[in-house]
Amino acid sequence: MNYKGLMKDCVTTLCGLGQFLAEYDNVVQSSETSMAKQPEAIHTALATAFLHFGRITYAAVLKLMGIVMELDSSEKNADMQGHTTRADGVRY
Repeated sequence: MNYKGLMKDCVTTLCGLGQFLAEYDNVVQSSETSMAKQPEAIHTALATAFLHFGRITYAAVLKLMGIVMELDSSEKNADMQGHTTRADGVRY
């Protein structure tokens, strides 16, 4: 996997999760009032937990993306300063 592919996958995941979480959040909020009256409140708890899991995943992918971008920037700086070498010569 290359850098561009990873970044593309991260952005796709973030966009998909963001859209899903926005839609799912509305469903959970409307179901909390109607389902809380029913004895099957477990469905609301599972839906809320799933929403929380989605938010955590979103934050983790965002952090991964930031770390990869920082690593790429550091690598480019090291390359420009000539601190990185390869067995077959200097990287350009």
